[in-house]
Amino acid sequence: MCGAGRFAEGIALLEASIEEFSRPGGNPMLLSMAQDLRARVWLTLGQVGRAHVLVAAPTSASAGRVRARQLGIRARVRHAMGHDDTELFDEVVSMVSEADPVRLSVEMDLAMRGADALRAERFAALERTAQAHEYFSLAAMATAWRVSALVKSQRLDELATLVSEAQRAALL
Repeated sequence: MCGAGRFAEGIALLEASIEEFSRPGGNPMLLSMAQDLRARVWLTLGQVGRAHVLVAAPTSASAGRVRARQLGIRARVRHAMGHDDTELFDEVVSMVSEADPVRLSVEMDLAMRGADALRAERFAALERTAQAHEYFSLAAMATAWRVSALVKSQRLDELATLVSEAQRAALL
């Protein structure tokens, strides 16, 4: 994994966790989370083929939120491979509550694909929902994507307002 930097260490730790959770008496929920995270890391590194091989089809026995997370990762892999992922994303959205972090993450993926003119508003709504439920890392991601959408759509006055509000909030 030359050039993978800290990702190589992370992947090695995930592999060790997967091995540990796969043993008799291991934790199936943590096993699923580690496997999903490993696939997501490979996807982040642009290794779509590796991610595709690792993404198992969720079983109907998977708990709702676990199944939703698995479907979300499968949808991301399908999208990266150039396939339609709408059905999988729709299923995720229908499975979990509006405030669930899995759903917020999926909705951010969907918002990234929207028209530039609508993306900023969608990310602002996702940011508010994430903040209201104290999912601060998701709120920060939504804010970053909102800034990107404002820049791409040349809405610089709104961007300036957003920056001013952030500066005022930092001083409080």
